[in-house]
Amino acid sequence: MHFIWHDSGLSTTAPVPFAGFNHNEYLIFRISAKKLVRACIECACEDCECCDCGCNGCNEKANAQESALTQRAKGKNKVIAGSNNASGLCAPKPYATTNCSPALSVKKLNLCFYLHWGDSPGDIIEDDDTETLFLTVCNPYSDLLFRGLRVTKLTLIPAQPLSVMQIVPDSFICFDCLYPCSCKSREFALVTRKAPPGIYRIEVEYCVDEVSVIMDASGTTSFSINVVKD
Repeated sequence: MHFIWHDSGLSTTAPVPFAGFNHNEYLIFRISAKKLVRACIECACEDCECCDCGCNGCNEKANAQESALTQRAKGKNKVIAGSNNASGLCAPKPYATTNCSPALSVKKLNLCFYLHWGDSPGDIIEDDDTETLFLTVCNPYSDLLFRGLRVTKLTLIPAQPLSVMQIVPDSFICFDCLYPCSCKSREFALVTRKAPPGIYRIEVEYCVDEVSVIMDASGTTSFSINVVKD
């Protein structure tokens, strides 16, 4: 049913059975979750927030796909921690929750970044190579949800012509939501074709649409009123 109400049976002409009366009863309107998701997909981007599609949106296979990326990232032999990872907050390796702490105890919010690569301990990046890498982002806070996390740009420094050295993809990498004390990985490729040997840096630019506090906000309150003799 889409609508549930009490039908008094007093009207046979109203456009809907409960129209035209003030019975002060509850009317229950039911809309399926699938219809809400479909409405969200069809609505404009600026309106989609009102639909509250959730972190996975219309992707029913999101959890399985995230799990597969996680396992593939963990299978790499080498992990490099991001240069801006907060000391004492970010674990040496991702997917570890031992360092997870409340965000309200720190002055500045930091996400933890890691780069996975290498199919074997002796793997190296050669001047003519195609290497699969994983970028992992971890939320080290037990009371924050990061919504709309996106890596906006990956930049190779020093830059080389695309025909010589490039990262694919290098922009618009979407992580969606990052739940408290969790990590997510995304896969990309580093392609080298007669690249000059040397030390390179991969710079990561990112943004977050919204940070939500996840904590217990329940409680009680009271008011004192004074009743006097009339």
